[in-house]
Amino acid sequence: MIEKMRRIDISAVTVLLLFAASLRIIGMSYGQPNPAYFPSYAPHGMSHYQLPVHPDSFSSVAIPVEMALRNRLNPEFFLYPSFIINTNYLLFRLTGSTDGLSLDDRVGLPVNTYAAFPLYVMSRIFGVFSGLVMVACAYSVSRILSGRYAAICAGLLVATSFTLVTHAHYVKLSTPAAAWMMLAIWACVASLYCRNANWRHRLYLLAGGACGLAASTLYHGASVALVVLPVRLILLYQHRSNATRATVLLAWIAIPLCFFLASPYILRDFDHFWRDFSTIVAQYKEARDVPSYFTVDQWTGLLLLLIYGALFAFGIVPGLMAMNAMILAWRQSSTAQFSGGISLRLFVVLVALWLIPYALIVLRTVRPGHSEQLLIPLIPVLATLSAAGTAWLAKRIPLPKRVIMPALAVLLILQPLALSVPVVRMFSQNDTRQIMLQWIHDNIPAGSRFLSTAPTMSRSTTRFFPTIARLSVTPGRCQMTTITTK
Repeated sequence: MIEKMRRIDISAVTVLLLFAASLRIIGMSYGQPNPAYFPSYAPHGMSHYQLPVHPDSFSSVAIPVEMALRNRLNPEFFLYPSFIINTNYLLFRLTGSTDGLSLDDRVGLPVNTYAAFPLYVMSRIFGVFSGLVMVACAYSVSRILSGRYAAICAGLLVATSFTLVTHAHYVKLSTPAAAWMMLAIWACVASLYCRNANWRHRLYLLAGGACGLAASTLYHGASVALVVLPVRLILLYQHRSNATRATVLLAWIAIPLCFFLASPYILRDFDHFWRDFSTIVAQYKEARDVPSYFTVDQWTGLLLLLIYGALFAFGIVPGLMAMNAMILAWRQSSTAQFSGGISLRLFVVLVALWLIPYALIVLRTVRPGHSEQLLIPLIPVLATLSAAGTAWLAKRIPLPKRVIMPALAVLLILQPLALSVPVVRMFSQNDTRQIMLQWIHDNIPAGSRFLSTAPTMSRSTTRFFPTIARLSVTPGRCQMTTITTK
């Protein structure tokens, strides 16, 4: 296969993975409610529908519970593909998480209430492992392209990225989809670099399978095929053998095969799929079912996402280093090595063939304020370019390497780390809604009266505080209200 990893590489990857895992595991149980305050939900293995978790979490966790309770395999939900839903369904079944639960207890309640809180924590593991996969793939790609120092820088960037760390604490599909996409990109790069024919074929088959699984996690995950396709042409040009042709064909068959195996009811319930797919596309492109004050035109949406990416998702210094790498690749001598191997220039070309259409199609959204997750697949790829630019700069600065290399690495991750550490600390603390609810129960006696001027009091009190019974409140008028704890 590729040259065996040396002990220093194994040590570096291990430290990077442990560092990345710590940023993602700390605070993973945020939002945990006190069961005593939810007597109508917790004893029945349910959660209140105002549970303080990311709203997209409900589709990935509550729907598999509903499938188990109704004894059906069709999720009947296709706003997203079904890979994570089906994986959770199998996971909950195998672990007995749905044993003893009753559908009768959930009659008339929204699906959001169907799953107990521990199942959300269990599902957040997907985000943790996906982050580790991206760290390892970024390290390996940079190791091939630019050397060990660049690999360490790339791993650090992916480990500390504010957006990646934040979304790893959610049951959010963008993170596992990005992991599959990065795995496909790594497999493509490794297949071009590999000199052993058998391993080269296996790596390209892996690229096809990972591409299909990325699409079965999020629909736009299929865009990584724009990297897999040109690599196919390069391999066919480099290695003109029947084995290579067969491998390339099997890899391309693996893409739709993995997609439909992971989301089989997309075909079996196609009408429902097409309605949901059209709805989710319209939400991002036409602002369907989105309040007008959240929306902009598509080009402004693209610009705002790019600004957010530069300032928060990626960072200013890493962005400058990535630009440095692209300039460096452009000025390189013609070493794209179509006769064998891969250069930085060829990698930049492959990435550009994917990034430009991705930006013009996926990132051009009318709801940028709710779409930062669309940037997640770009972060580990840009991290490899940033690392290459940093490694080049470290060689050019006339200072001792033992000084300049650590200094540049710290400078590279300073902004991402400064954003990620506070958000991890925030996740490790109690949610303010839980703190308020506990304070009410601990400090306000039953039957207490207080002056209320909030016009939303009559609508929201029982929604957020289900253990509190309220008297009617006249909207917009001051009134004495009695709180009675149940």
